Amino acid sequence: MVMEIFRIRKFVSIPLLILWILTGVSGILMRFSKILIYLGYTIPTQIIIVHVYAGLLTLALATIHIALNWDILVSYMKPKKH
Repeated sequence: MVMEIFRIRKFVSIPLLILWILTGVSGILMRFSKILIYLGYTIPTQIIIVHVYAGLLTLALATIHIALNWDILVSYMKPKKH
């Protein structure tokens, strides 16, 4: 049971990190798109689509990630015994 949860965590955490980076990069490209267009580059609309879907998948995986690590998160909130 514990090993199974560990495997699920691994398959949630790694894609979550990749999607988080992808969302950030696409967001930066969208933010500076006016400057890039002014410099003569074109920003494809696929970047917006990638940003939206990566953001939604990030939200879904983050929810699963929190659910899998809920006991650990709660243990951080408990006061320490001296």
